[in-house]
Amino acid sequence: MKKGYRVAGLLILLLIVSVFLSGCGGVKASKFTQDNVQQIMDEVKNSKDLTGEEHALLVAALVRYKLQKGLVLEGKAVGEIIEEQRKIKAEYEAQEAEKKRLAEEEQKKEAAVAAELNNYLVITPTKKGFQEKDIYAGEFNDYIQITFAFYNKGAKDIRAFRGNTTFTDLFGEKVYSTNLTYDGGVKAGETKTWLGVIKYNQFMDEHSRFKAKELKSLKFVWMPRSILFTDGTTIGLTDYKK
Repeated sequence: MKKGYRVAGLLILLLIVSVFLSGCGGVKASKFTQDNVQQIMDEVKNSKDLTGEEHALLVAALVRYKLQKGLVLEGKAVGEIIEEQRKIKAEYEAQEAEKKRLAEEEQKKEAAVAAELNNYLVITPTKKGFQEKDIYAGEFNDYIQITFAFYNKGAKDIRAFRGNTTFTDLFGEKVYSTNLTYDGGVKAGETKTWLGVIKYNQFMDEHSRFKAKELKSLKFVWMPRSILFTDGTTIGLTDYKK
């Protein structure tokens, strides 16, 4: 009789251990099928097995599986999906960090080049105006006009140059920015005046803001990229693109 009790007790113990082991994985061990996604997400919602980060990773993974063709969710466990998404997130963050590093390096390079080229050429906006269209004169567009003074303070004649002009408000917020290329030549020690025009588009916010600002209410930043001298030599970024 006692032996029977012992056998029964052993069976109960094995059953408890079996149930415990089967539940050790918690919700992370739950596997998706074609029809149980909502059921598992309800389990996740009511479970304390996942951290906030893991829950966010799971949701992101399910969105990815839904939108990206060729991915099969069925048969994969919640924990497996989470780790898969964690790896994807880490790879994305590493790529973004590399892009940021390269962008910062490029900005430093451009700043160094601009500092060097500013020893040869000084550009200053001297006047800002607005020319309204005149259909009777055959002019069908409005233009913002900017008069610049180009001063070659170097020892060599400049044949052409290019770079970027940026106008900001007095607090440094960008109002308008555009590329500038000039090939009219500036002799050593010479100051040239040049009129630049921008075809005005009233539906562009930056155009409207720029038009409304007086020159005295703007700051000007010149970022030269390359200078071509009349002797054929070039300094700056020869691979610069508009």
